Amino acid sequence: MRAGASLSEADKEKLKKLNEEASTLSDTFSKRLLAANAAGAYATPMPAALAGMSDAQLAAAAQAAQAKKAQGYVLPLQNTTQQPAFSYLSERSTRPGDLR
Repeated sequence: MRAGASLSEADKEKLKKLNEEASTLSDTFSKRLLAANAAGAYATPMPAALAGMSDAQLAAAAQAAQAKKAQGYVLPLQNTTQQPAFSYLSERSTRPGDLR
């Protein structure tokens, strides 16, 4: 059965407007989330702050900095709750929970 098929014409119109609003809000949220993820990152000019990372990880961080036209190293935001790259860092001041 199709959702809303048995609704009155007035209710179908309400449902259509609600679906349009939900679609607009979802699209807006997705765009804002992508923008926040792109903007959010840990940046440092000092390689010592990234002690513990492999050469490949450091190269990726340097490449991320170049892509953002920043100097040094950038660890892009991976998700909102965890940053996997931070688990490799031995410099305590750059690890999550220690950032101030």
